[in-house]
Amino acid sequence: MLVVPGDIDGDSKGDVLGRLPNGDLYLYTSTGNAGTATFTARVKVGSGWNIYKNMI
Repeated sequence: MLVVPGDIDGDSKGDVLGRLPNGDLYLYTSTGNAGTATFTARVKVGSGWNIYKNMI
């Protein structure tokens, strides 16, 4: 599941949160570039998020 929560890191670019089926939550921050380097490498920001049906 992917969610676009807005600008998490304060750089005025939209970031993405992704949740794996095992409940691990990852942050992908936007680089502002188009193409293959649109987002940075993922950073794990939590676990146990599989207890929630939806993330909005």
